Amino acid sequence: MPEASRVRAGEAMASTQVSPESVGAESATPVAGRLAAVLICVAAFAALYASSTYSYLLFHSLAELFSVLVALSIFVIAWNARDIIDNNHLLFLGIAYLFVGAVDVFHTLAYSGMNVFPGYGSNLATQLWVSARFIESVSFLLAPFFLNRRLLPGAVLAVYAAATSILLASIFYWRVFPTCYVEGAGLTTFKKVCEYIIASLLLVSLVPLYKKRGGFEKSVFHLMVASVVVTIASEMAFTLYVSVYAFWNMAGHLLKILSFLFLYRALVYTGIRKPYSLLFHSLRSSEEQLRRAYADLEERIQERTADLSKKNIALREEIAERKRLERQIIEISEVEQRRIGQDLHDGVGQHLTGILFKSGLLAQTLSERGLAEAEAMEEVESLVGEAILQIRRLAKGLWPGDLKGDGLMAALQELALVVTDVFHVGCVFRYHSPVEFCDSTVIIHLYRIAQEAVNNAIKHGKAKNITITVVGDEDQTTLAVEDDGVGLSAPSAGQEGMGLRIMNYRARMLGGVCDIRHAPGGGAVVTCTCPTKGPRNSEGPQGDGESHD
Repeated sequence: MPEASRVRAGEAMASTQVSPESVGAESATPVAGRLAAVLICVAAFAALYASSTYSYLLFHSLAELFSVLVALSIFVIAWNARDIIDNNHLLFLGIAYLFVGAVDVFHTLAYSGMNVFPGYGSNLATQLWVSARFIESVSFLLAPFFLNRRLLPGAVLAVYAAATSILLASIFYWRVFPTCYVEGAGLTTFKKVCEYIIASLLLVSLVPLYKKRGGFEKSVFHLMVASVVVTIASEMAFTLYVSVYAFWNMAGHLLKILSFLFLYRALVYTGIRKPYSLLFHSLRSSEEQLRRAYADLEERIQERTADLSKKNIALREEIAERKRLERQIIEISEVEQRRIGQDLHDGVGQHLTGILFKSGLLAQTLSERGLAEAEAMEEVESLVGEAILQIRRLAKGLWPGDLKGDGLMAALQELALVVTDVFHVGCVFRYHSPVEFCDSTVIIHLYRIAQEAVNNAIKHGKAKNITITVVGDEDQTTLAVEDDGVGLSAPSAGQEGMGLRIMNYRARMLGGVCDIRHAPGGGAVVTCTCPTKGPRNSEGPQGDGESHD
């Protein structure tokens, strides 16, 4: 079906669907409606029987006229809806019943006593009957196979026209169609065998119809099955009569009326009252499947969303735990560095001070006695004094002490002196004006970042000169450590040194950023920019640098 036609079909279906209120109104009196329909059918059949007692030709004409009208109605509905219909089973049957009705018209006119075709007798009407029933049974057998297949209406119409023309020509023109009825003798063996074959074809047609039942509304499917079953009974009745006016002939026609009545209810009545149930069943089924799929998708999305929410919560908890552990590691590092610094200052430093004092006394004693060892002892005293100075500077580097206000300036100046004395590397500290910090957390982290950058420049950059610069105001502070070493080395894919990670982490804790790049004249530059007042929610050590266990 063309896309535009499907859209029109969907609109038509939407416009013809009954509301819940109307469904409720219809279902309120189902028994009364069915009873009325049954009474009308009984009255109609009684009237037909009464007409047969008055004139059998009248009865036969009325019976065949009803069948022809139903057949033409099926064709009209199917053919005019061919551009929007998605039920090719109905379209195929509609085309077929046009020719079934046409042959039945010839059968009615050829019936004994009508005198429309003089010289043929009752055999002509019987031949036409067999021809019409063959077309009907074969069509019923083939129709289910076109339910979900593409159908070319013009081609099917041409095939049926050709087949029907050949049948009529074999009867009227060539007169080669086998004899079906002999006056005085009754039905021929050929006619009876044909009836059994027709009944068998109808019976077999129920198999594909049953297999394709999902393509029909349940009520339509049941009515079509009933029509086929009653048609089989009708064919069996037509194997028993001897006279064309006999009881079994009348019974066969009554059964034919009943079978066409079922077809009328299935295809004509339903096509007019509930077209969406007949013409657009596949479309409605697709919409129902889409609705179920959408509901299933919504349910899966909700489940997936709930699962993702749980995973997000777990991930946030994991990130929070990781940050807590990282913060704890930094705090532990600060505590350990302070402990080591204090041990160096209070322990080793004090021991060296004692050694310095005793070595001084010993040097003085040796000098008073005029011994040559006095000079060597004075050198020892000098070396111990230098060791004490280095120990104090190392201790100061490990723990700069109580850093408040502009204490960062003094700490970085001390760091530059220690680097120069210990590592024999030119290290200077520069600043335009002292930067006042309200939060000692900022001072501690900036000091550690500068300390790590200097260590990297000496250890990895092989620097000879290092410059530490601090520029800031009350809003923002920038720390820069520049060296003239070998510059940045290309790290392995996905790898980053522990020192670089710690500097980046400290910068993030301050609410700032840490940038490492090549210096213009060679070497590397480490830059950290952060708020002077510190982060709004500091994650680092608080207060004056004391650990928070």
